[in-house]
Amino acid sequence: MDSELKYHDCRNDPEVESSWAEYDGRGIYLCRVCWKCRSAKLGTYRRKVLRTFYGENDVCEQIEPDEW
Repeated sequence: MDSELKYHDCRNDPEVESSWAEYDGRGIYLCRVCWKCRSAKLGTYRRKVLRTFYGENDVCEQIEPDEW
């Protein structure tokens, strides 16, 4: 059942009254979740990435700086 919830469409589920956006530790949008699918969708991310401000040493790829 968790594998199905990874692709759950919160906004079109009649059992779900509200859903919200989830962001990583750097404030980057990850996905929309609800009470039914939150653990399945966020379970694919490492805890360190979800909860703290992370750097290049914490991920397997180079983080490019913002170009403003």
